[in-house]
Amino acid sequence: MTVFSRLFCALTLLLLTACGQTPVNQVQGSLERLSGFDSYRWGWPPLASTGRHDADLLLQDRILREAVAWQMSSLNIQRQPYDQSAQLTLDYKILFSPEQYADLVQPEGGWVWKRDSEGKLQRNRVDPDAKVTLDRATLQLSVYNSDKSQVLWEAETSELVGHDHPPQEMVKAIEKMVARLFKQR
Repeated sequence: MTVFSRLFCALTLLLLTACGQTPVNQVQGSLERLSGFDSYRWGWPPLASTGRHDADLLLQDRILREAVAWQMSSLNIQRQPYDQSAQLTLDYKILFSPEQYADLVQPEGGWVWKRDSEGKLQRNRVDPDAKVTLDRATLQLSVYNSDKSQVLWEAETSELVGHDHPPQEMVKAIEKMVARLFKQR
C-alpha cells in the first residue's frame, strides 16, 4: 500500500467514524405539529450576488433552501415567495467551527501528492506530527407561526466537512444535515 493510500484510508476512516456519530443534536417540538399547515415562506429573501456575499455563501443558501423545499413538500407544505403571506416562517443558521484532529495513522516520513495554489500536483513530504483541520458545520433550522411569535419546531445537527469546504462537499453536507433533521418525525 502506498503512502498516499494509507493516508487516504486513515482520513476516510476518521471522517466515517466522526460522521457516523453526528445524530441530530437537539429537537424542539415535533414535525407532526406542522401537519395542519399548508404554506411556508423564508424569514428573509434568498441571498443575491450583490457583491456582499461570496459564491460559497450564495451556493449554501440556494442548496439549503432547495433541500428544505423538497422536505417540506413531502409534508404537503408548499413554499410561498418571500413577499407573500404564508402560515409558517422558516429561518436557518449555519455555523462553521474548525476542529483539529491528530493521531492519524500517518507514515513516518514518506511523500504525498498535493495540489498547489495553481492546481498543479506537487510532491510533498508527509509530516508525521501533522494535524488535520476539519470544519464542523452546524445547521439550526427553525419553524415559526406566521408572525414569528411561537416556535413550532426547531432542530440542530452537524456534519464534518473539509476545512476549505469545496462546493461539492458543502452540497453533500447540507443535504445530509437537512435530511437528518427531517428524518426525526
